[in-house]
Amino acid sequence: MTDLSRLYMPITSDPFERNDNYTELLPSPALRPYIRCFWGTQKPVGHNYSRLVIPDTCMDIIIRFTESTAVTAFCPIDESSGYSAECSFDDSCSVFAVRFFPWSAAMFAEIPDITAAVTPEEIFPKLTRMLTETVLREKDIYARAKAAEQLLLSLICPEKADNDVMNALYLSIISNGNVRVTDLAGYTALSIRSLQRKFAVSAGKSPKILTDLIRYQLLWQETALGNGISVSEAVEKFGYFDQAHMLNDFRKRHLMTPSEAVKRLSRP
Repeated sequence: MTDLSRLYMPITSDPFERNDNYTELLPSPALRPYIRCFWGTQKPVGHNYSRLVIPDTCMDIIIRFTESTAVTAFCPIDESSGYSAECSFDDSCSVFAVRFFPWSAAMFAEIPDITAAVTPEEIFPKLTRMLTETVLREKDIYARAKAAEQLLLSLICPEKADNDVMNALYLSIISNGNVRVTDLAGYTALSIRSLQRKFAVSAGKSPKILTDLIRYQLLWQETALGNGISVSEAVEKFGYFDQAHMLNDFRKRHLMTPSEAVKRLSRP
């Protein structure tokens, strides 16, 4: 199986953010092809904390918890930005989450169609139960991530990966998201309808939508990470008609222009 994580590493609205309210931890090399990161709080946060969540093309199992109580949620791939939900408890709570790549959640799922359910207990019953027990037992995000990694390594089933979806995503990524669905279908030797059905089961999105989101994500990476690409170069690289088309597409996904988004970044 091609390690797509070497080609594509989605980022958040602020990839430099590291504080008590939000920390990302990379998994070990053995798990890195399947898990984008672990993330969460370093200490309990209150109800007034919220973050801008952009379409990162990932899926998350999120656990919000106190010392004795936990609430879980499954976040599928988003198409637009919004602000994160507040804690569900009266007092402050902690957060720990596992972020899957768009191609990898199905490798941990215990049902054949991850879009057929809406809670992590329905999709990953064993993983969710054991993960919740882990985060309630461990005392900090680093210990939780270490324990979660061992759990994920024991439960992963790479044979559940859909090779046609993986191949289509590979073409989409190396094409900077500037590729037609007919080309994806031809590359995988499938009909468009068959490819759409496979994407719906594995990722919960159509190949067209996910390819558009990959283009947006790659454009945001170029912008946020300061690679020095000009507007005209970006228009050409990502296959937009013109500057206005690119800016409108970005604003639709990110709720603001690229320059406004860059001003919000926490510089290291």
